[in-house]
Amino acid sequence: MLKSIKNASICAAVFIILCSGLLFWVMIKSQSILVTIQKVTEPVETSISLRGGMHADVWYNAYDIVDSGAWRYDAEEGTYSSKNDEILTLKVPVCSQFALVFNAGPNEGVVQIKVGNNVYLCDLYQETESEYGYQYSLPGMEDQFITINIITALICVMIAVVCICITAIYEKNKDKVNLKVVEIAYIVALIPIAALLLYFLSLSSTPRIPESASFWGYDGAVYNLIGKSWIEGLVPYKDIFEHKGPIAFFVFMIGNLISEHWGIYFLQCICLSISLIYSYKIGKLFSSVWGGILASLGSAIYFIAVIDEGGLLEEFNLPLLMISCYLVMKYAISSCKQIKHPWKYAVIYGATFGVSLGLRVTNAIAICAFVLCITIFLLYKREYTNLLHNIAAFLLGFAIIALPFIIYFAYHGALYDMLYGTILFNLDYVKSTMLHSKEEIKQILIYLTPVIVSCMFAIGKKEVLRYTILLGGILSAYFMASSYVYPHYYIVLTIFAPIAIGLSIGTDTKRIKDINRYTISYCIVVIAIVLVVFSKSYENGVGKYQWITRLSVYNDEMQDINDIRQQASIIPVEDRDKVIGYNIKANWYLINGIYPCYKYYGANDYLHDISEQVRIETQEYYSSLDAQWIVVQDDIEDEKIKGIIEKNYELQSTINITNGNYLVSLYKKIE
Repeated sequence: MLKSIKNASICAAVFIILCSGLLFWVMIKSQSILVTIQKVTEPVETSISLRGGMHADVWYNAYDIVDSGAWRYDAEEGTYSSKNDEILTLKVPVCSQFALVFNAGPNEGVVQIKVGNNVYLCDLYQETESEYGYQYSLPGMEDQFITINIITALICVMIAVVCICITAIYEKNKDKVNLKVVEIAYIVALIPIAALLLYFLSLSSTPRIPESASFWGYDGAVYNLIGKSWIEGLVPYKDIFEHKGPIAFFVFMIGNLISEHWGIYFLQCICLSISLIYSYKIGKLFSSVWGGILASLGSAIYFIAVIDEGGLLEEFNLPLLMISCYLVMKYAISSCKQIKHPWKYAVIYGATFGVSLGLRVTNAIAICAFVLCITIFLLYKREYTNLLHNIAAFLLGFAIIALPFIIYFAYHGALYDMLYGTILFNLDYVKSTMLHSKEEIKQILIYLTPVIVSCMFAIGKKEVLRYTILLGGILSAYFMASSYVYPHYYIVLTIFAPIAIGLSIGTDTKRIKDINRYTISYCIVVIAIVLVVFSKSYENGVGKYQWITRLSVYNDEMQDINDIRQQASIIPVEDRDKVIGYNIKANWYLINGIYPCYKYYGANDYLHDISEQVRIETQEYYSSLDAQWIVVQDDIEDEKIKGIIEKNYELQSTINITNGNYLVSLYKKIE
């Protein structure tokens, strides 16, 4: 056995090295191509003006420039122009064809376009001023890029299959599969699988997107801002507020300490790897090694369907949720033989609840329901001593997670602020009842698929297992359906994916042999549900891949970023710690490297609609006139704050953000 494990470890190590090499190769593989434009005819006094480019009905503005040389940018016209023969270098997406658009007129002359080793000459002479598009071909570039990625994925799969096959045969008995070795090899293989999934699909954190794109996602930008602020000495909730638990900001602080570009992705890879490994273990509980493999693959498919922008709170909650789910299912299956519940499991449940509370407390609904079922069962069996031991262990696990944060915020005089941001504010946030449209109800039903299938197959199982799954599933479905339809909220339901697959595969074979209309109907329903989820995963995966690819070769917000930085440059260096934003987005601070001087730094009107306390505190701050500079997005709904700014601050600059079509105005306090 030791020899088998050794062989499995060697093959697994080779697999990791090969997959890491392939991943590195894909990462450094260029997803864009450089194009140079040069005026090649006299007289040099005439000008050539580039407006931009077009590919697949997507407009690429002229400011996506690598090196402008002597070409001058005209902000009003949105063009780059040059009278001499200096070279303009720009970056275009990998594609088969691309059309450059020029402002062409009399005596414009000839422009040379160089793409790789290919040179194209374009005569821009026109009798009257007009727009001239020149389409050139990049033969097979798009197909080549897609082929590279497909081949990479296939090679990874082939390596996994080969490794499993090599390690799956006994040394002495060549025709018998060694499932223990298969398990070791497959678990190791899940690590690079998780890394590849996140690399291609995690919009807010994938290293595929260059740092120059200045893109942190949307919610991800908020957590990044607070994580970086914490590094700079600002205390969350007290100095900078967001209605999430402290672990959310702690994770992003650690990620940024590791690496601003790679840190969050690295933590995600660890979390998803653990989640997939335990999804395998859950599936195996109900069936076999092969069932565990299918369960983990099914969990990965469901994860792709709900990943949203990636790098969000639920992903960092999922590992402990999955481990706790595994322990609960393990106990529920064996409860007929072992009534007493191991107190060590309860430590994990408590830690899971602590992490969920520190991220988003509603993430722990399923685990709380599972624990409630176990508690009722122990009471029913009169195992009072065992129950007390488990309660103490649960509190211990919770304390291990919660106490360090309680002590930290109490030391900084921000314990109430932390409790308010983590719990009290969110009570106001969830008060309103959600009314969903028909389209949203369809989405909810798709996202609830693992829960629905789990509950279907739980009926007829042993009492503890049946009630545990049903109560956890029903409560999770209720709370999810009562909330906003944000896909990433449903990541926590990934714990039901291996349960659903494991139960379906592990169904009594005697019952399967007794085929009747009920079993046939059951199979049809399950197959239909699986196909719906798979199609959703495919749609979401392709969408994320294309979005990330666009950002990796072209940033359509680059001009907005340049405008934001140029506007912020008005603020003197000595005043950059005296700036506050009203309704402004978190990425404004990240783009400029500025941290807010007041805790309610953005989305103010949104926060005011939720909490009157926040409105009053914000009004008091603006009345104090402590801020030297105020950045405002669009109009201010609060008339009192609006009056304070108009009376005491002078407008310095207003810019229009094209991506989102909103105004950003910069005000300076009147001396």
